[in-house]
Amino acid sequence: MASVAEESYSDCKGPGSTYVKLVASDGQARRVLRELAVMSETLTDMLSYPYEEDETQEVVLKDVSSDLLDLVFKYLAYKKRYSDPASTDVPDFKITADVARELLMVADFLRC
Repeated sequence: MASVAEESYSDCKGPGSTYVKLVASDGQARRVLRELAVMSETLTDMLSYPYEEDETQEVVLKDVSSDLLDLVFKYLAYKKRYSDPASTDVPDFKITADVARELLMVADFLRC
């Protein structure tokens, strides 16, 4: 029988999985939609490793905190939602000044 931790990432297995597992520097893991993860060139490169069909698609980001990782993926979801050039009512993506520099560095590393 699979453990609870394994079961929660069962949809991250194999190269065609809907989700990927990202592990932040503090050890916290996130299940993220693959379509958002591949908006990052760095993650696309990391996920191109030849995974087995039953192997979890996992990327460890040892220099990215879970708080910043969450914020990056909120931005990527925002970017996907409002990427249509016909969108006229695009709200600002709000971040606080205290995380702006760190977020910019993470976004640069992830190339997104």
